[in-house]
Amino acid sequence: MSYDEPLNAASSPLETLKNILRLIAVVLGIISIIFGLYYVTKIFGLVYYGLSEPQWFSTAFEEWTNVVGGEKLDLVINDRPYPVARLVAISVIGGALFILTWCALGIMLAGTKIVTWTISDAEAVKKILKQTFGPGFRKQNN
Repeated sequence: MSYDEPLNAASSPLETLKNILRLIAVVLGIISIIFGLYYVTKIFGLVYYGLSEPQWFSTAFEEWTNVVGGEKLDLVINDRPYPVARLVAISVIGGALFILTWCALGIMLAGTKIVTWTISDAEAVKKILKQTFGPGFRKQNN
């Protein structure tokens, strides 16, 4: 269907099915964008709450310190112990938050690509480029 045709022109059943499938793809893309946005904001909210209320996060941090090894990981240099388990716990928690944020942003990016690929119309983009840069723009760049 081109832009020159009237909106009430009768379309074939195949065209109608194509439009329904495009609508479903757009809805799924928007749902994935909202899903990713929800988890990104949840993760950033958790980080913000942990930074603004350290006493809340300290119990979870101590538990993670014990899980990764606790005092068994302490490094002793010149009879002075250095707590390595805390560094490992920070690395594990930071790495997990990074991976979760990366996955949530990936879900959002996939949703935006689905919506863009489904909605975008190549003919409309060509017309806009021709109107913006003139009809000889494509010939000059080849």
